[in-house]
Amino acid sequence: MDDINVRVQTYLQIYDPLGMGELVPPEQLYGPVVAEIVQKIAAVQTAQEAAEAVHRVLYLTYGNQAGHLRNYADLGRDLFKLVRPGS
Repeated sequence: MDDINVRVQTYLQIYDPLGMGELVPPEQLYGPVVAEIVQKIAAVQTAQEAAEAVHRVLYLTYGNQAGHLRNYADLGRDLFKLVRPGS
C-alpha cells in the first residue's frame, strides 16, 4: 500500500465517519475504499470538496450508514492538508 493510502487509511480509522469501528475492524471497513478516496481527493481544490468526495465514496459503498455530509468537515480538512500541504 502506498504511503498516501496508509495515511488516508489512518485518518479514516481515527475519524471513523461510519461509526462502525467498534463493530468491524477498521482495516476491513475502510481498506476497500481507500484507493478510490485517494484518487478522488487528489483532484479536489478545497477542504469542502475533499469532505464531499469522501462522503460520496462512503455513501455509494455503505449507503445511509455514511451519515450526513456535515460530519465530514474535519476529516475533509485534514485530508485536504494531506494532499495539498501548505493550503
